[in-house]
Amino acid sequence: MSLYLSEFVYGGIDGIITTFSIVAGSSGGSLLRNVILILGLSNVVSDGFSMGVSRYVSSKTEIKQGFLKEKDPTISGIVTFVSFILVGILPLLPFIFINNNAKNNKNTTYISLSIALVVFFSIGYLKGIVVKEKNPYKSAFEILLLGLIASLISYTIGKYTSKYIK
Repeated sequence: MSLYLSEFVYGGIDGIITTFSIVAGSSGGSLLRNVILILGLSNVVSDGFSMGVSRYVSSKTEIKQGFLKEKDPTISGIVTFVSFILVGILPLLPFIFINNNAKNNKNTTYISLSIALVVFFSIGYLKGIVVKEKNPYKSAFEILLLGLIASLISYTIGKYTSKYIK
């Protein structure tokens, strides 16, 4: 499985960042729970599929160019897709299991944020351990910071565009 670690890291990081960014942007725009779920779930599946297909095609291209010999393009695509889905769905779990239809989803969003923070950090730390970085915490904090930046951008866009779009 370590042969496909890059696909897991790539799919997992993109899954958590993309999905939590949708949650953050939707929450910033004070969207209803059902809208957050529709946007989040449709994104997890469609973007995960896109990522898997893209990895499959890029692996085939790398093989034809002689850059990649050991990996099976189909498995590369599947690992990317599955990791995107499994990790990407995590920030949506509070919206799935906490039935809060109020326009203000603050508590649910905070739970989602907590999950995202733990996942950002954990994937970064895992990557640091597996690739034997001297300090895996550096990798963990790097992924955490990148995820927070993406989330903040989405939240800000959601918050300020919602004021002008009625």
